[in-house]
Amino acid sequence: MEQEILQLEYNNIKQEIFTLMQRCDNLIVAIFTVSVSLIGLGYELNNAIFFILTVIFIIPMQGLLNVRRYHMARCSIYIRLFLEPCFEKLRWETIVGDVDSKFKVLYTKENRVHRLASFFVGAGSGIISFISLVSYINNRMIINGYLICFSYIDTIIMIFMLICFFVIFLLSKDYVDYTKICQKYEKIYKNILNDEV
Repeated sequence: MEQEILQLEYNNIKQEIFTLMQRCDNLIVAIFTVSVSLIGLGYELNNAIFFILTVIFIIPMQGLLNVRRYHMARCSIYIRLFLEPCFEKLRWETIVGDVDSKFKVLYTKENRVHRLASFFVGAGSGIISFISLVSYINNRMIINGYLICFSYIDTIIMIFMLICFFVIFLLSKDYVDYTKICQKYEKIYKNILNDEV
C-alpha cells in the first residue's frame, strides 16, 4: 500500500514538473513576443513610452519565470531525496541532474559557439532591456548624431531604464544557474531532515 502511495506521489510531482516546464516555455515566448512588439511599436509610432513599457513588463515576467524554475528545482530535489531511495529502479532525477551538469561543463569548455549561444539565451531579457534603453535614447535624445537631453524627465527615465537593465540582468543570471538552485534546495531539505531528528 505504501509503495502505491509513493508511486502516486511520484507521478503527481513529475506531472507538476512537466507543467512548470511548459509554463516556463510559455513565459519565455511571451517575454520575447511582447518585448519585440513593444519595441517595434515604439519605432513605428515614434513613441518612447513603448520602450519604457518593455522594461516594466520584463521585470515581473522574469521574476515569475525564476519562481517557476525554483518550483521545478524543489520538486526535482524532493524526488531525488525522498522518492528515488524508495524505488531501486527510480534514478531519473539523480542521474539526469549529474549528467546534465557534467555535460554542460565539458561541452562549454570545448565549444565556443555553445558558450556564446548559452550567454544569449541566458541573458535574453537583459539584452532586450538594453535594446529598449538604446532605442529610448535613440528615439528621444539623438538629433543629427548628437546626444541631447531635452529635459530632466528624459534623464530620469534613462537612469530608471538603466537601473531596470541591471535588475533584469541579475534576474536573468539567477534564472540560468539551475544547478545552484538545486543545490540550495538540497541543503534546505537536508537541514529540515536534521532538525526533525
